[in-house]
Amino acid sequence: MTHVVVPIEAAKAKEQLAPKASNKKKQQSSSSKMAIDSGATTQTPDFLHVSNAVVSSQPFAFVVGFVGAIAIVKAHKRDKTNALRKTKAVLRYFDAKGAAEVIRTLFAAAECDYEDFRYKFNMVENKPTIEKQHPLDKERGLFKQNLDRLPILEHSGMSVGQSKTIERYVARDLGLYGKNMAESWRIDAFAEHVRDVKDAWAKVRGNPFAPPDDDQIAKKEKWYNEDMTKWCERLEKVIENGEEGFVVGDKVSLADVVLYVTMTQTFDDAARAEKARESCPKMNKVIENVENLPGIQTWLASRPENRF
Repeated sequence: MTHVVVPIEAAKAKEQLAPKASNKKKQQSSSSKMAIDSGATTQTPDFLHVSNAVVSSQPFAFVVGFVGAIAIVKAHKRDKTNALRKTKAVLRYFDAKGAAEVIRTLFAAAECDYEDFRYKFNMVENKPTIEKQHPLDKERGLFKQNLDRLPILEHSGMSVGQSKTIERYVARDLGLYGKNMAESWRIDAFAEHVRDVKDAWAKVRGNPFAPPDDDQIAKKEKWYNEDMTKWCERLEKVIENGEEGFVVGDKVSLADVVLYVTMTQTFDDAARAEKARESCPKMNKVIENVENLPGIQTWLASRPENRF
């Protein structure tokens, strides 16, 4: 049997050190408790520490700067969008659909409030006679941004002229102008295609205030029987996501609203206009999608009845 002999001096030294270590732990524990009780800041855990070398490194600085830049851009976009919801706009036009109906329908689709200011007019010998307020406002310079014409959109201390410009202004601000630039220009292009259809119809229709003559009646027959169907079939080919009911992308946009207003509210024979597009399922799906929006349903039920 082997005996281990511990020198007396070593044993005493061990006994002297042990209490000191124990006291040190107690002191540390007491100090921690006092720090917590007094609300003092505790030490950060080691795994949260970033070394000075990392902080001062170029990659770290780049990442921090990049993340900060993204946050600034997003905040800037938030401030610049939905301004029409923050400050109520005034749309000035005649008491008619005309060049303002797409704008009104955009507001309705987005369920955004605005003032629909209408200048009343009366028909005298098939000619419109505008109420006195219109020339007074014209004299005051309210229409100058549109070369003394209407519509005019007043918003945030400025006036916007040209109906198509107003449409894009409203669509962009209310999120109806695509997710990116590529979608925006395709939306723009489709809206211009639809304008071509409206321009072709305007030539056939002639003066909307005058009674139709025999020549005009013949032109309208050809329009509904041939021309409009061809226009619709050409538009059908450009609709990208018709199976889901969208002209461009995966949500309602200016392109959908322009198509809806034109095909349902522009022509003087709604039944024949609907028949002309019966071979265009994608177009009809888009029109149905827009018409079923809650804001559109409210607008259709509440808007004034207009001849034009």
